[in-house]
Amino acid sequence: MFGMFHALRDVPFVALTAVSAVLSIHYWIVDLAMPLWLVEHTEAPKAMVAMLVVLNCAAVVLGQVAVARRVDSMLAASRATVVAGFLTGWWLLGGILLAASLLFVPALRWAERTRTRYHVRVPADSLAD
Repeated sequence: MFGMFHALRDVPFVALTAVSAVLSIHYWIVDLAMPLWLVEHTEAPKAMVAMLVVLNCAAVVLGQVAVARRVDSMLAASRATVVAGFLTGWWLLGGILLAASLLFVPALRWAERTRTRYHVRVPADSLAD
């Protein structure tokens, strides 16, 4: 009677599941990807991973307490989720831009070190064509 994809007919459920999946990606970034990157690809001390986890826990607790005081209905909860998703997206975008700007200078130095020292001179009369 009920097929394997019966739940896909429930559009609000599918939409909520998709939004929840996107919002939960940041857990993996903070808990797994960022510590691995910090340990493997930077010269930062390994104790920074512990400080990162503690800072994340404090931010989550303080943020949840601040939001929970204002949420008293299902409508308020859905609005808070939309705002959280929007802010998470901006934080993620800000993190990507920060990482790109921090990587720009080392990439520029690397490009400067590895560029060729031999320059090809093109005669001016060949450019006139």
